[in-house]
Amino acid sequence: MIHKHCFHALDKSLRDVLKTSNPNSLQQPFGGKVVVLRGDFRQILPVVPKGSRHDIVNAAIKSSYLWNHCEILKLTVNMRLQMGFSESNNDQVRKFAEWMLNVGEGKISLPNDGVAQIEIPDDYLIHYSGNPLYAIVNCIYPSISTNIGDLQYLRQGQFLPLLMIMLML
Repeated sequence: MIHKHCFHALDKSLRDVLKTSNPNSLQQPFGGKVVVLRGDFRQILPVVPKGSRHDIVNAAIKSSYLWNHCEILKLTVNMRLQMGFSESNNDQVRKFAEWMLNVGEGKISLPNDGVAQIEIPDDYLIHYSGNPLYAIVNCIYPSISTNIGDLQYLRQGQFLPLLMIMLML
């Protein structure tokens, strides 16, 4: 997330630049241009060095005069969870996606001030003994160890993040 002052600077710059071609642009947010913003307000707030909780929340665009002009569009389908699953796993994947959405919207825990403990259902945990990284990779890519040399197998889109991790190691 970017500090709201960055959005204010963009707003004022666009209003100033566009006023020569359209005098009404001075009264319109971003000079009348459509600006698309993307983010997940449940995850990351702006960084305010040595800032209090109030300072950090106040730095978000939701605290800006521009926020009243924003139209919020919500994505409701977790596309990452739709890839590479068989029909038999669809119900499990749907339940997990629904649980994740509820966690993100604060519907799982008791009312809180932004700090909460959430119990993860046992079905969603990876049980392991030994190397936790191996357990995670094996859970996500169950047949990777037997197919590591098969280029056709690795060309499937779901393995791209794993290949990137392997290249970074």
